[in-house]
Amino acid sequence: MFGDSTALMSSWGLLTDLTRTGRAEFVEGFTGLGCAVLRTQTRRIAGEVESTDPTCNNWAGVWKRQLDAIQPDVVIVQTGSWDVADRQIAEDPAWRVPGDPLFDAFAVSEMLAALDVLTSGGAVVVWLTSPAPGAVAYESERVQRFDPAPRHRRLNELIRQLPGLRPGQVEVVDLAAWMADQSPGEDRRLRPDGVHFEHDTSMEVCARYLCDAVLAGARQLRPGPPPTTTKPVVPAPPPIVAPAAADARARARALLLGMPLYEAGLAASAAGWRVSVDADSTFDQTPKSDDQLVIWWWTGFVNDVR
Repeated sequence: MFGDSTALMSSWGLLTDLTRTGRAEFVEGFTGLGCAVLRTQTRRIAGEVESTDPTCNNWAGVWKRQLDAIQPDVVIVQTGSWDVADRQIAEDPAWRVPGDPLFDAFAVSEMLAALDVLTSGGAVVVWLTSPAPGAVAYESERVQRFDPAPRHRRLNELIRQLPGLRPGQVEVVDLAAWMADQSPGEDRRLRPDGVHFEHDTSMEVCARYLCDAVLAGARQLRPGPPPTTTKPVVPAPPPIVAPAAADARARARALLLGMPLYEAGLAASAAGWRVSVDADSTFDQTPKSDDQLVIWWWTGFVNDVR
């Protein structure tokens, strides 16, 4: 899976379900916090201009190195929150927004460039549309001023064009449409911050919709034997103590420190823990129950656990 923090949180359900059921072997991609597919030196949100992280802008190199290492058959992409920011295109000093012809042409060209990188080793791509932020996110005055919902709608219209522009290479899974069908209360439950799924709700979304939709999209591009006859060899997660064990939290922490996030999440889930990810520069989340682990992920590996 490649994308931003929304991809990171969506990947929990895919990782857990597809690995547990043996329908696919999930390998580590790259999800960069605050990253977008659209590459510009700066971006503007609600009138505030900020610089783009150089690693985010270098996704062509970062993704290619990871793809060469993991050799995937299918790549899943989810971005959007940062792709709808105002942009200055090339040498044009004007700030452009989704729906502006220059912005839209630039966005499509960047997504096609991403597809060229992602398919360069023979993989096919399942690209998820980007759900607009929910009502919880709109409680923020900054989000109200920025009003991202119509921007997401236009971005998703552009994403839906990709299969026609790269036939046989990409299918679109309309996660945005599925989320739009949920009631406001259900959206709030699935995305408590209005943008990201939590660990548990990611698994629920996968079971209700996303896992089957992603597999169906992949098989449209790469037909093969039915899932019941495909039994990939999946490495067992390292043994993590269950929540009921003596000193469980401290023992789990000792085992998880330094692991790649996807391995840590899979291992903790297999042991019966509920997992929350604190993907920020400061570790300020605390467990809400005795069976919940909070994993601090900031440098690409597990930095700490509570």
